[in-house]
Amino acid sequence: MSRLKKANLPIADLIANYESAKIALSMFCLGEVSKYKSTKSFNLGNSDPRIFIALLKACFDFNLEKIRCTAQCRADQDIKDLEKFWQQVTGVPKRLFYKARSDPRTVGKSTKKKDCKEVLRVDYLDNKVQLDLESLSDLIYNRVRA
Repeated sequence: MSRLKKANLPIADLIANYESAKIALSMFCLGEVSKYKSTKSFNLGNSDPRIFIALLKACFDFNLEKIRCTAQCRADQDIKDLEKFWQQVTGVPKRLFYKARSDPRTVGKSTKKKDCKEVLRVDYLDNKVQLDLESLSDLIYNRVRA
């Protein structure tokens, strides 16, 4: 184990604590999640959304039926392959996936990184969770700023 990993392991172990996990999720959401209070859902687009889903499970009464995923890819990528990849990575069943979207700006342009899986958009259909996390992140910001 590297020196950095050894130094950070005790800090990483704190994530098992509910309060620490919720702080981590609220900070993650502060930078990565859409912020539309008028909808009944919030979403995150990321090339590795596993931590988002894991923290939702750890911090809230998580309901898999409230998840919707959309693979967002380049025009030359195999959509079926990407959808299968994201279903395996997240554990979210196919029925909870929206139709994949390819970026029209990439038509006629080859993907240089062949192992690139682009982005998975994860919608969580519960804006009460979003409002809770936004409230916490705002409180934390005010404490840090003080």
